[in-house]
Amino acid sequence: MNNIEVAQEGLKRGKQWQQNAIRAFEDERWNDVVFSYEMAVEQSLKAVLILFGIEYPKIHNISNPYLRMNKTNIPKWFVNNMDFHAKILKILVKKSTKLEYTINKNYN
Repeated sequence: MNNIEVAQEGLKRGKQWQQNAIRAFEDERWNDVVFSYEMAVEQSLKAVLILFGIEYPKIHNISNPYLRMNKTNIPKWFVNNMDFHAKILKILVKKSTKLEYTINKNYN
C-alpha cells in the first residue's frame, strides 16, 4: 500500500471512531464518548502525517509532530486550521487520560 491508501484507511478508522462516539453519546456512556472522539481525531491526524510521509511517535498525543510538519505542499485552508486540530487532540487526550478509570455516570 502507498501513503495515499494507508492515509485513506486511517481516515476510515477515524470515521469509525466518530460513529462509536455518537453511539456512546446516545447511550450516555460519557467516558466512551471522550475516548472515541480522542481516537477519531488521533487516527485522522495520523492519516494526514502518513499522507505526507511523516514519521510520528507511537503515542496518542501526536499534536507536536503534526504542528512541526512541512506545510509547503498543504493547502492554505488546511494549514489555517492545524493549530485548532492540535488543540482539540491535546484536550481530548488530557480528558481521556483523566477519565480512564472512572465510571461513566461520574463524569461531569
